[in-house]
Amino acid sequence: MVCKMNIFSYTKDEYEYCLGILNLLKKGIKEQRSFPMMIELQTFNRCNAKCPVCPYPYTTAKEEMMKIDDSLYHSLLKQMADENDFMILVLSFQNEPLVDSSLIEKAKMFKELMPKKQLHMVTNGSLLSKELGEKVYRYFDLVSISVNAHDKKTYEEVMGGIKFESISNNLNYISSKPEWINKTILRFIRQRANFMEHNDFKKHWNKKGFRVFGFEINSRLGNVRDYENLRISDNLLRKADKAFMKAISRFILSSCPIPSMTFYIRVNGDVVLCFNDWSKNHIIGNVAGKSIREIFNSEFYSCAKSNAKSGMLPNENICNKCDLFKEKIFLTI
Repeated sequence: MVCKMNIFSYTKDEYEYCLGILNLLKKGIKEQRSFPMMIELQTFNRCNAKCPVCPYPYTTAKEEMMKIDDSLYHSLLKQMADENDFMILVLSFQNEPLVDSSLIEKAKMFKELMPKKQLHMVTNGSLLSKELGEKVYRYFDLVSISVNAHDKKTYEEVMGGIKFESISNNLNYISSKPEWINKTILRFIRQRANFMEHNDFKKHWNKKGFRVFGFEINSRLGNVRDYENLRISDNLLRKADKAFMKAISRFILSSCPIPSMTFYIRVNGDVVLCFNDWSKNHIIGNVAGKSIREIFNSEFYSCAKSNAKSGMLPNENICNKCDLFKEKIFLTI
């Protein structure tokens, strides 16, 4: 998703976070490596929300309910621990991680094995209660919470059934804990139903100490239903914003960093190239049969890295369906 570069509204902490992300992405593009810097892992293929901007209800939700096999999880951790290039594990991917009742135990195992490596999650935050928060913030280094609205009515419309009171109470409690708030990012996915609330949302939560970032809805490789009615209509100002982003993007990030540095694993071990690929049509390999290193250095992955850097894609490449790649905008978080 595009991170709107409204730098004049950034707080000092937000500037520092963005610079850290950009440096990581640049490093991911420039340096050759044989193991991913960052891995996103789905431990349980379920979510407690049905957001209109997310393909989950008609993709993953239709699949058999699964938790990752314990022996496979242990094997993956061992592989990560043995690699110097590896830096970050994100214990969430196309799901709501806190629905997994064994998530904290998995986080604990990771930190015991790799105390100096980073552990992240992306969550809607509705289950992040005081009791669970005590455990989450003990092990996780970064918790990104998708909130996506300032108004109660809008929130319950765009967050697919989650009650506004649950997230409001949870965030207010987190804001009372300086050590927790320092590990938290609030995300706001701008869409037609909520974009007028973004400024009020940012001002409100910035005052409470949170870092807040706004993202633009995208079609997730064409998998979002009713996308044209969900997206914000382009006016002259928005067109100018996109043109600006496109102009500066190539100087800050020369190409999409995803194939060069990241690795995405579904609950059954299937590997896909991009976080936006919700289909079952582009499986690269399976970590139950091959190692992360083997798949990351496979002919397919090597071609994907080369194609992303050159911008020369075969017609069947999934990147051709990507809103960001087509616009040549690579400033993503």
